[in-house]
Amino acid sequence: MILRKLFAVVGLFCSSQIVYADSINIQISDASARFIYAAEVFGGQFGPTDFEMGAYFNDDDDTVVHTSLVVRSDSIDNPVFIAIGGRLYYADIGNAVDQTPAEVAAIAFGLELSFRPEGLYGAGITASYLYRPV
Repeated sequence: MILRKLFAVVGLFCSSQIVYADSINIQISDASARFIYAAEVFGGQFGPTDFEMGAYFNDDDDTVVHTSLVVRSDSIDNPVFIAIGGRLYYADIGNAVDQTPAEVAAIAFGLELSFRPEGLYGAGITASYLYRPV
């Protein structure tokens, strides 16, 4: 079952849009797989808008997917970047034997603060905070 999901996600990433990705993150172990695709989708008055989608699968047939959209400041003169946006989560978990299955969905809003000094060539420190209203 996990292989079918794995191939479905890889198929999604193998479209013509993959060349526009700012980052693709693939993490595979013997019991799980995680994929994250991120790209700048368009610029705006307040800064560029970043899109991210990701999926996590494991051998217990648990699935967690997310998608997010954030607007970030984009200043060349300032090494501090601020992003504000939201993220949508969906999880289908507890599918192993002797576990209680559950499906969960949530919308979270948050901000991200990055410090990337010019001398580090894009490397830096980032802190994120996401809040899900009740």
